[in-house]
Amino acid sequence: MKMSSIARTTTMATMLKTPQSSAPAQTLAPLESSSSVTSTRVRIAFVSGPLAPSPTYFAEHYAPRVDEAIKQGHAFVLGAARGVDAATLAYLLQNDVSPGRITVFLSESERAREKEFTALSVKVVIAGRGHKARDAAMTAASDYDILRYQTEAECRALYGSEYRPRVSGTEWNERRRQQVLAAAQSVPKSRGDASN
Repeated sequence: MKMSSIARTTTMATMLKTPQSSAPAQTLAPLESSSSVTSTRVRIAFVSGPLAPSPTYFAEHYAPRVDEAIKQGHAFVLGAARGVDAATLAYLLQNDVSPGRITVFLSESERAREKEFTALSVKVVIAGRGHKARDAAMTAASDYDILRYQTEAECRALYGSEYRPRVSGTEWNERRRQQVLAAAQSVPKSRGDASN
């Protein structure tokens, strides 16, 4: 698949540490498979995207990748925003994904919505004071991204004369993952590492 520099569909993977929550909501812990003698950590996808996608946007750009993650037994982290976040949560629950495989991250300013999500039996993590800190926590708690941000042409069509060039939250999520991956690759291997 050839990707433009404006709108990339990103799939990146790395093993990252799980953040600690200072709130009474559940913290995200690695899930383990009980079907094998040696337990392996379940991979976690961070799903993010536009707040106001077209009616077909999720089906076109997300459903196939979410379906593959479901098939692979992956877990999911997402925010509580309208648009792709809400569509992803509904899609996962409609496709019989166990609520135990879904974690919704809320910022302190979104804490009032905690009961809305615990009523669905999904895990809830309160992380950070605002959306940037919350999104950074989701990157840290996940292994890879399922995301796509809208092209400039799509944004111009959506916002018309109100369009202003900017970096979307979804694009920031991609940039943050790239930074984490670059940092992980630049860490020297330990002397005891057998692969040296």
